[in-house]
Order: sequence, then C-alpha cells, then structure tokens
Amino acid sequence: MATDTDGQEPAKQHLVNSGYTQIKQINHPVDFTAVKDGKLYYIELKYTTTPKKAFGNTPMTEWICAMENPDNFLFLVVSKPGGKEAHSDWNFFFVTPKEMLEYSYISPFKINFHFPLTNSRNPPNRKSTTIVPTFETLDKIARFYSDLKN
Repeated sequence: MATDTDGQEPAKQHLVNSGYTQIKQINHPVDFTAVKDGKLYYIELKYTTTPKKAFGNTPMTEWICAMENPDNFLFLVVSKPGGKEAHSDWNFFFVTPKEMLEYSYISPFKINFHFPLTNSRNPPNRKSTTIVPTFETLDKIARFYSDLKN
C-alpha cells in the first residue's frame, strides 16, 4: 500500500523553508494546512521514491478541496529516489491543481474491499461516510463512467 508517511517530515520542513507558518497536519480533506503571506493554503502531499516520474492517485475529496480553493490549494510532490534511507537528494515541487490535471487521467472506478481471511465473516465496521456498493450503485457508476468516456 502506498503511503506518504516517509515524506511528511521533509515536506513540513520544506514548507517552513518556503516561508509557510502555522503548518498543521490535518489529513482530511488534505494532508496539511499552512499560512503564507497571511493566506491559508491547503496542501496535499504526494510522496514518491521513483527517480523520474511520480505516480499515484488523488481521491475525489482532495479534488473537491482543490476546486473549492483554486487560489490557495497546492500539491506538494516530494521525491526521494530509492526511499528515505537512500543516498539521494530530497526534491520538492509545488504543483497547482490546474497543472496537476495536465498530468492526470481518470481510470475506471475502483471498488475497494477488505475481505477477512479467517473463518469469521462478520459484516465490516464501515465509516459513516462509506458508500456501500450494491449492484444498483455499481450500475450507476458504470453508466456514469460510460457517459464520461463518450
């Protein structure tokens, strides 16, 4: 499972070095909020250990925040080729939502699952915000995706 954990502290330090203050790790709808020049920013961390391209995904909740805050939302792409223990440099890129869209695409929607590998098959304890899939919701998603492609 991909995680941005190794990039969190270096990202915070880069924000400080870039003139941001009041940095708070909020994790929802984005990773951080921070203030620069009296303006509150929403900052979403994208961490990679690959040397040439960052690959990942951005949940719709983050895009909603970006759309609601177009002038004060940034992606912070943090790159450490080989991982945090590697003898490579940390690299940081502030990316606007508009620029990130240029490098993004919508793949077929995914339905996540957590299937228990034990004999106990109790229903999962879902968050109140979880959309529980049914064949009806899957059909709606399939039709919506088809409409987007056409």
